[in-house]
Amino acid sequence: MTDPDHLHYVFHSTQQPPVGANRGRYADGRVDGWLDGARRAADRGERRRLYAEAQRQIAEDVVYVPLWWADNVIVRRERLEGFVAYPGGEYTSLATARLRSEP
Repeated sequence: MTDPDHLHYVFHSTQQPPVGANRGRYADGRVDGWLDGARRAADRGERRRLYAEAQRQIAEDVVYVPLWWADNVIVRRERLEGFVAYPGGEYTSLATARLRSEP
């Protein structure tokens, strides 16, 4: 994801389930204001500044603490070509992956 607007879906106080993904029911008026402002801002620099403020506060509040790390394991045949393993485990490379013909 290249746009940080997903922060709104996960951390804005109005996005508690079943509407959004704010499962921790996090609520901070300043964060809401920064996220709302970033959504409205046309200037990329201003959006960046507002999202950075929100991210700093969310990190300082330690909203989530990951308790595990998923190991991604890939097993493939040698004749699979064009597949690139991404660190996040996404399957984007399947669009360009091809099986080479067996001799």
